[in-house]
Amino acid sequence: MIHILWCLLIASVSWAGEVELNVEGSIYAGVPFVLAVNASDFEETPEPEVAPFSIPGCSIQYLGMSPSVSTQMRFVNGQRSVYRDVRFVYRYQVEAKAAGSYNVPSIEVKQGSDVAKSTPATFVAEEVGTTKDLAIRLRLPERAVRVGETVPLYVDLYLRKNINDQLIVVPLFDQVQNLTVSAPKDAQGRTLAVTTAAGELDLPFTRENAQLNGVQYTRFRMEAVATFLKAGELKVAPAKIVAQLPTGRSRDRFGFPSQSYSLFRAEDKEHTLRVQPLPLQGRPKSFAGAVGQSFSIEVRAKRTVVKVGEPIELEITIRGKGRMAGLKLPDLYAAGLDKDIFDRPREQPIGEDLEEGVKQFKVSVQLKSSQAREIPSLEFSYFDSKNGTYIRSHSQPIALSVEDSAVVSANNVVRKESTPSPTIKEAAETTLSLSGADLSISSKAPSADGVLTIQQSIRWASILYLFSLVLGGFFIFRRRTQGSRQIRARSKKMDQALKQALENARTTPAQESAKPLCSALQKWGKQQGINVRDVVAKIEIEAYAPSAQTEKIRNETLQEIEQIIKNPISAIVLLLFVASLGGGVLQEAYAENLIVEEARETYAKALSESDRGIRIETFTQAKGLFEKALENHPHAPELLTDFGNASLGAGHRGDAAFGYRQALLLNPSLRRAEQNLSWLENQLPSWAQASQQNDPLRKLLIWPALISPAQQILFSGFVFALLIALLLSRRPRLQPFAIVLGLIWLSLVVSASNEAMSDPIAIVQAEAGPLRAADNDGAPAVTSEWLPEGCSVRILREQALWVEVVLGNGRRGGLPKRAITRLQRP
Repeated sequence: MIHILWCLLIASVSWAGEVELNVEGSIYAGVPFVLAVNASDFEETPEPEVAPFSIPGCSIQYLGMSPSVSTQMRFVNGQRSVYRDVRFVYRYQVEAKAAGSYNVPSIEVKQGSDVAKSTPATFVAEEVGTTKDLAIRLRLPERAVRVGETVPLYVDLYLRKNINDQLIVVPLFDQVQNLTVSAPKDAQGRTLAVTTAAGELDLPFTRENAQLNGVQYTRFRMEAVATFLKAGELKVAPAKIVAQLPTGRSRDRFGFPSQSYSLFRAEDKEHTLRVQPLPLQGRPKSFAGAVGQSFSIEVRAKRTVVKVGEPIELEITIRGKGRMAGLKLPDLYAAGLDKDIFDRPREQPIGEDLEEGVKQFKVSVQLKSSQAREIPSLEFSYFDSKNGTYIRSHSQPIALSVEDSAVVSANNVVRKESTPSPTIKEAAETTLSLSGADLSISSKAPSADGVLTIQQSIRWASILYLFSLVLGGFFIFRRRTQGSRQIRARSKKMDQALKQALENARTTPAQESAKPLCSALQKWGKQQGINVRDVVAKIEIEAYAPSAQTEKIRNETLQEIEQIIKNPISAIVLLLFVASLGGGVLQEAYAENLIVEEARETYAKALSESDRGIRIETFTQAKGLFEKALENHPHAPELLTDFGNASLGAGHRGDAAFGYRQALLLNPSLRRAEQNLSWLENQLPSWAQASQQNDPLRKLLIWPALISPAQQILFSGFVFALLIALLLSRRPRLQPFAIVLGLIWLSLVVSASNEAMSDPIAIVQAEAGPLRAADNDGAPAVTSEWLPEGCSVRILREQALWVEVVLGNGRRGGLPKRAITRLQRP
C-alpha cells in the first residue's frame, strides 16, 4: 500500500484566515476521492470564495460547502468573553486518471480584501490491477422513472474469494442535485459501506449464489432507495470497487505461515437513466407533489362544538408508499375547504413523521360563518408511478355544532395608538387575576436561579460517601490495631520524649543533642511502624561534622522530624471538606440572555392590554420568547413558571401545566408555580386531578415538598459525612445527635429512592380522546369522557406510538404518544 503524502498548510498571506487541505483514506487511479478545503478564522459573512483551481491529470467536481459556526462563552473573574469559531469546508470530488504522483496547486480563499492561500501539496495515486475473482454491477430500474418517485437501487458485488479493506464507490449516489439516496428504513441485519461525498452510506445486503458471464460467484446484493428530483437523461458513471484479495501463502517476520494479499479493482459499465416529468394533463388542483402508491388522508378535529370566530385544530394524517420527507399538504381551499366558511393559515404547515409511511400535519382553521355544518371531505391527490395516472383520495367529513357569535375580521380591527410599554413592576401592580391564578412575573433574572442536576448531585454525593467511608475505615483500622492501654501510654511517653529531644536540639550543639534525638526518634518510629532511617542518617552526619561542637542541628532537619510525627488526619478535616463542597455546588451560573428581557416586556404588554384578542396574541408571542429562552436556561424554575404564566394567558393550559410541574420538580417550594398549578388542577374534573396520584410514602416524607430529588441526593451525602464524623468522635454526649442524623439520612435516602423509582409524569397537551383499552384508536374506551388539556398522568409503559398511563383515580388505559409531554428530571 502506498501512503499518501500530504503537506497540510496552515499559513496565509493575511491575518484574516487560514486554509488547509484534507483527504481521508487512500487514493487509487480511476477511483474518485473527496478533497476538503478547510477555511478557518474568517468572518461569518459574507461567505468566502474559493478561486477556481485545477490538478493536471485529474477531473474535479465541486460538491458543495458546509459552514460551521460555534460559539463558546466563558466567565473569568466575573467577566464574560465570547469566542466564535467560524469554519467553511468546501468539498471537491477528484479522480486521478492514471497512476502516479500529482501536484495540488496553492488554493486561494478570498473574503472581501482578505486573502488566504494553502501551500502546494502532493499525493500519489496507486495503480490497481484487475481480476476475474471480483466484479461489481449497478442495477437500475429497467423503465423510465418519474420526478418525485422513490425506487430501489441495487449494487451487486460478485466474489469468488474473500475480500478485505474494500472501497466501494457509486458515482450516481453523489449526484445530489438530481436525486436523494438512503438506506431502506426497515433494513435489518448486516451492512456494507459505500463511500460517498457526504460520508459512508451503510446499505443492507443479501447473500446468494449467482452467475455472471457464465462464471459462478457469491453475490452480495446491497439495496438503497432513491428519489429523483429533476427530469432529464442521467448519465451514470461506472460503479467501482477496490479491495484486498488473497493471492497465496507466505511467511511473516517470525517465520510462521500467513496469507498474503494484493490490491485489485473492478468497475461496471456506464448507464443511462431517463427521468420523466410528471404529466400536466389531468393534474388535480389538490396535487402537491406526492408520488407513490396507496396514499390516503384522514382528518380529525380536536373539538366539534365551536363558536363563530373560534379556531378549530385539525390533525391531518397522510399514509402511503412513497417518499414522506418533504411531503406537503395541498392548499386547503384546493383540497375542498370552503373559503366563505373557513379561514386557513397563510403559512404552509410542517408535518411530523410518525412512523414509516405516516406523516401528520397540525393546522388550525377559523370558523367564519354560523352556516357551517361540517368540515367537508378534503382531497389529497398523488401520482401513481406504477399506473402512470393521478389518483384522488378523500377524507371523511366531520360534523360540527356551531353557536353563533359576533365576528370581527382581522382587516376591520382598529388598534389603539401605541403607548410606551409598561415596566415589569408596573405590570405586576396591575396583574390580572385569572380566577385565582397568579400572573405576576419573576423579578429576578434567570442567572440567579442555579439548579442542581441529578448528574451533579450523584457525582458530589459519591465523593462524600467515598471520602467518609475511606476515612472512617482508616480510623477504625487505627483504633483496632492501637493495642492495649499500656502500649498507648508507652507511645505517649515516647512522643513526649521525642518532643523534649527536639526542643533540646534547638538550643544545644549537634554533637551533644544528636544522640538522644536519634535514640528517641528510633524508638518512636519502631512503636509507630514508621521508617525513620533516612532522618537518623542526616542527624548522624551533622553530629560528625567539624562544626558540630558549636553548631546546632539544621532547622530543615528538625522541621522534617516535626512533619513526620504530626497526624494530619482528623475529623476536623472531614468537616472542613464537607463545608468546602457546599460553597459552589448549589449555584450554577447562567449566561445573560437578552431574549428573557424581551419576553418579559412582551408579557408586560399583554398584562396591560384590554382587548381580548390582542391580549391573547401578545401572550402567545411572550410564550414563544420564553420558550426560546428556556433553550439556554432549561433548569431555571422561575423562567419555567413565567413560561407557564404566558401559556396560561394564551389559553394553552397543557403548556402551562407542563411549565408549572417542571418548575416544581426543580424547586418544590416555588410558591407561584404551586399556586397556579393548584388553580389549574381545580379547573379539571375530579377524576382527572393529580392530587390522588401521590403515594402514601410520599405523603409521609417531608423532603419532596421542600427540596428537589437532586438536592435530596446531595444532602444525604452531607448528612452521611457528618454522621461518620460524630461516630468517629466516640463522645457519649454526641450520640443522641448521631441518632437524629441517622434518621434524617435514612429518610433522605428513602425519599430520593422513591422519587427515582416512581413512574414518569406526563402532561396531556391536547384533548387526546378517552383512555383506550388497547394501543389503537379502534379499541374500546376505558373512560366515557375525553382527557382534558393539562391533565397529569403517570406513564406505566411506552411503545412506538402509544403509552399506557394511569390517572389520579387509578384508571389505566392507552393514549397516543403525540398527545402527551413528558416531564424531564434535571
